[in-house]
Amino acid sequence: MRYFRVNFELASSHGTPFLADTIFGHFCWAIAFTEGEGALQEFLSEFDEGVPLLVSDGFPAVFDSEICRFYLPKPILIPEKDDIRRLESELGIDEERKTKLRLQSAVKLIDKKPWISESVFSYIKDELTWYKFVSSFLKLEVCPKACALKSEVGCVVNDWMKCPGLGMKDSEGLCTNPASPGPISVSVIHNVVNRLSNTAEDPFTLEEIFPVGKMHFITRIDDNIVTEDRLRSWMEFISINGYGRDATTGKGAIKAFKIEPVDSPISDEHGSFLNISSAYVPKAGELPPGSYAVHVKHGKLGSYFAVQHSPWKKPILMIKAGAVFHASPKRDYGQLLRHVHYTLTDVAHYGYAFPLGVTC
Repeated sequence: MRYFRVNFELASSHGTPFLADTIFGHFCWAIAFTEGEGALQEFLSEFDEGVPLLVSDGFPAVFDSEICRFYLPKPILIPEKDDIRRLESELGIDEERKTKLRLQSAVKLIDKKPWISESVFSYIKDELTWYKFVSSFLKLEVCPKACALKSEVGCVVNDWMKCPGLGMKDSEGLCTNPASPGPISVSVIHNVVNRLSNTAEDPFTLEEIFPVGKMHFITRIDDNIVTEDRLRSWMEFISINGYGRDATTGKGAIKAFKIEPVDSPISDEHGSFLNISSAYVPKAGELPPGSYAVHVKHGKLGSYFAVQHSPWKKPILMIKAGAVFHASPKRDYGQLLRHVHYTLTDVAHYGYAFPLGVTC
């Protein structure tokens, strides 16, 4: 198995988030159109014996002349009983109510951070606990605004009570670091044109996602089935045809992409894992102990299938990226879901976790 990172830059907004199952679905359409439907059926049948391809969600990336930061989802962690008291003791928090309220507010902001840089992940992965994670922000080992190591962004703030990234608004002039990158979601108003009266009617809104910077996702491939060249051809197909909803109108246009190998994120020392795929659907009895959040995916068919049949798949309950599980990262978790459409029996849906090794 080999791991690759796919960096890409969007030339437009997009209406469909870059989630693992949707990226996988676009790969499947690339196979169907460039290699034939027989090749697609053969590829999907490989999942009966193993997992030839794992895909993560798409995450923000920052590139400029001096910075190259890749972001990952913030781990979902649960505090232990005495973690708050331990924080108060180490930070020298007195009994003054105002100071304790400031600490509580700062902790809430940290918990709401959507991303951390890969350097932060490397810093905390061998002791991935709620206390280690939160204290690294409060001690300003991690810049709370950029969600990157302080040494990477040149932060000059030395007191968490003066850090704008922790909600201390009276100290905003001290911080010149950029905010953590991420897409901006905007409600865009559309309308329906009545061709008989040539007037607009029935306005409605759709969410459009505008990227800030570039994006990336990680794949794991079995070289006997999915070669680097084959992966590249799939990305070329997506870059030509667009990604997600309203691709025919220019949404989800990929301007450029790059595929580069990365080291395996799993070692013998890791007994737990961080999941970076929002598509994880555990098999019966498989779900390991851990902390996680869920969402319901209302998947849709694409291309000519959506014209000839009902476009809707059955709703699927999935585990979001950021989940932390206490189980070996060396095995595969999840499944390729079958019978997910109401009438088409051959339609499948991607439902695998993507583990990054950690120690909890």
